[in-house]
Amino acid sequence: MRPKKFLLAVFIVLAATCVCAAKDSSPVFRVSVMQSDEHLFHESIIENLEGALEKTLGAKTKVEISTDSPETIKTKLKEGRVELVFCNSVLYRALLPYGVRDLATVHSDWNPNPNRADGAALIVKRDSEISSLNQRINLKEPKVAMEKNRHCDVLYYILGEFETLKLDSEKFKTFLLDNTGKSSELVKEVVQGKADAALLPACFLEQHVVEYPSLYREIKVLNPLRSSELPCTVSTTLYPNWSVLITPNISMKQATDIAATLLTQPKSSDGAWWSVSTQFDGVDKLLKNLKVEQYSYLREWTLRRFFEEYFPFIIPYGRDFVQLHCESSDQDTNQTAVSKSLETFKVQERIRACQKRQ
Repeated sequence: MRPKKFLLAVFIVLAATCVCAAKDSSPVFRVSVMQSDEHLFHESIIENLEGALEKTLGAKTKVEISTDSPETIKTKLKEGRVELVFCNSVLYRALLPYGVRDLATVHSDWNPNPNRADGAALIVKRDSEISSLNQRINLKEPKVAMEKNRHCDVLYYILGEFETLKLDSEKFKTFLLDNTGKSSELVKEVVQGKADAALLPACFLEQHVVEYPSLYREIKVLNPLRSSELPCTVSTTLYPNWSVLITPNISMKQATDIAATLLTQPKSSDGAWWSVSTQFDGVDKLLKNLKVEQYSYLREWTLRRFFEEYFPFIIPYGRDFVQLHCESSDQDTNQTAVSKSLETFKVQERIRACQKRQ
């Protein structure tokens, strides 16, 4: 009896292992979300995205969503460990060399135009001596607080404004504090005098002013800009909203089905839905002016940069040089031909003179 019981136990263990293996072998659809705490509509739109994916891919496919830094997302793309990415427009354009393409963009009641829905606000204390971005700051080394891993949005946005105003954007980066706190904590640091300024994502102040009314009465936004397309005060140009990106790991059918589902999804609990963005040229210009991401080669003199910088001048001057060379060659040829004709004529004249003498 003992051998039978032993065999039965072995059979049960093997059967359980097979069942677990079968469960683990279910297809997994991996989604990487750019890390950005307290972003407007962030939680509700991710829930909306997850629901759309589960609806499209079916119950047999497991949807895994992870929150990652921009560098982690790049690593996953290199290693082929992600099917979908959800991030802002700056990271999207920085990821173009990895083969991603936008599928849908966040749209909401707050930002009726998805092409102009994201930016940054640089705040200071209301009684601060710093009154604008282009003011000569009297402080020797002002301390600017910024949430960690926000270089792909708020930092690039504000540096773009410095470039537009012909200010030293590289020097501004030296003022940044190595801060791991959330945006709400950065506001408190400014009010308490632990930081002279803080960089915040667009609409953060308006989103949380109800929670901290007394706190926000003590701060101001530098170079405040308001637009009918975004009812929030920012210090920068506006850029497209967050987008869902497909990667080379996804099939054409999956991409088509997901796009169709997203674009027909109802609004989220916070009044956000999915649309499309059509104007990313401003983001490309921003990255190129800052010489970052795929444009970092512009910081060094390479053969590629030489041709990009001077190719427009090489063509007309090169054409003129070739034309001049050809004209010179033609003149040389004509002169040679004339010289030969004169020599021939002289020889013929000598022959005729000899014939007459005879």
